[in-house]
Amino acid sequence: MNSRISGWLLPVILCGCGGSGGMPDSGLPFDLPAYFDVARSDLQEDRFPDDTTGDTDVMLPDDAFAIGQADILLEGHGLDEIDYDAGTDHGSNDAFIDVTGDQGTHDSDEDAGAGDSWCTTATSCGPAATCNLSSGLCEDRSPGWTPFALLSAYPAAGAPGDMIVIDGGGFNSFTSVSVDSESLTKNSDETRIVAFRGQESSGSLKVGGATWNAPFATSTSFAGQQECTPGDPPPTAIPAANPWEPGPHAAGFADFNGGAFGVKVRVYYPATCGGLRKPPADGKFPFVYFVHGDGYIPLNFEYLARHLATWGFMSAIPDNPGYSSFNTGRTSPKTWFGALAGHETGSDAIIVCHSKGAEYTYNLGLANVAAVVFLGPVYTMEDPYGSLFPIQGLVVGWSTDGSMNTDKCYDVYQQLQAPKYAAMIIGGTHGHFLDDKMWDPPSDGSGDYITRNRQHELTQAFVLPYIQHIFKTAEPFAEILSSPGLEGEITFTSK
Repeated sequence: MNSRISGWLLPVILCGCGGSGGMPDSGLPFDLPAYFDVARSDLQEDRFPDDTTGDTDVMLPDDAFAIGQADILLEGHGLDEIDYDAGTDHGSNDAFIDVTGDQGTHDSDEDAGAGDSWCTTATSCGPAATCNLSSGLCEDRSPGWTPFALLSAYPAAGAPGDMIVIDGGGFNSFTSVSVDSESLTKNSDETRIVAFRGQESSGSLKVGGATWNAPFATSTSFAGQQECTPGDPPPTAIPAANPWEPGPHAAGFADFNGGAFGVKVRVYYPATCGGLRKPPADGKFPFVYFVHGDGYIPLNFEYLARHLATWGFMSAIPDNPGYSSFNTGRTSPKTWFGALAGHETGSDAIIVCHSKGAEYTYNLGLANVAAVVFLGPVYTMEDPYGSLFPIQGLVVGWSTDGSMNTDKCYDVYQQLQAPKYAAMIIGGTHGHFLDDKMWDPPSDGSGDYITRNRQHELTQAFVLPYIQHIFKTAEPFAEILSSPGLEGEITFTSK
């Protein structure tokens, strides 16, 4: 389980676990009070709730210490469970952080999936994993191209033509994907496959020689709005302390499949619970359009689109960016998902482009575009008459030392109109701006590079406040665009 705030103290629930080696349940007839502030790689237990340095703090009654020490155990990815005893039964229904408020009841794995254990930030899932805000669950990622591994597949249910995102390692164009012996069309990369559901694709999902551990279901009943269930992550009720933490909404999404010659789009939007075609939240949603680069599957940037959805923005990730789909999302998103009717603002949008997507953004033109966010921009064309990008914008790049000497970061920044901003991620990589693509060193932070999921958080930390500023919505992290801090992780320039 991963707590939801950084630098704040969150009251949570502990309950004893019976069994040999542990404290008997009779000794813990009620939930014990405990306090956590988010662990930032410092998991030292100090047992006091009075510091906000990033330690994992635990406060237990005095008589608890007579039994033994309170152990903080990392079960799986991040702080999944707290094992109260010093015995050997760690991980067996010991305790779960309670975010639903039932502080008088023992929490166990029976209700953990229904509100007690949602992940909320990318790094809380461990160095080789990430948080899917739509499912509320951590997903493993391969740190390299090989060996073959099937690590995640989502979502398990959908309508014909919807996308299944499969992450792992050792994939190639010959890696087969089938559900109940029905072969699915797909786009393949070394670490990610996007497969399209057939008409009758229900049953076991097989990828290469591996079978996923849960059944998949396809039905036209999933084409319309879906009601929230106890298994869907709710919006967080806890104010974010950092810009990479989720906002007050859940992350809903819907797929649109235009067929062999039409656009395929995944749209993310603020929802009342996370998941596929869940009810949208109330209000109007300013529109963000993603433009991908070359050499990878277009459906990337989900980490950023989901995050923006929790903060009130609607985002589209198309397979083939063009002005038609850009304008559809801006003015008529009901084309993609009927429940989005009336939630559009109809105003100018923001484009987020990566790599060669900077060139494709130029080709799109800048009509109805309020600003552009460039992630590791790359382009080959030149404009002899002046700036290619006569618009305000944000550049988020990477380099080993924080200087603007990689990709076309410096060139783009020079061409932008003021106000303009540039954040360079120290130890980042070009591929780490994507959900799951391997061009660069391993994504688990080995060597001189930061982890992919930390680069995701740093990207969120600048993109969110910038988009809030451009769209003139609430700006709880406005200081990021003037005095971002984050010393040793980024260098920052503005004009």
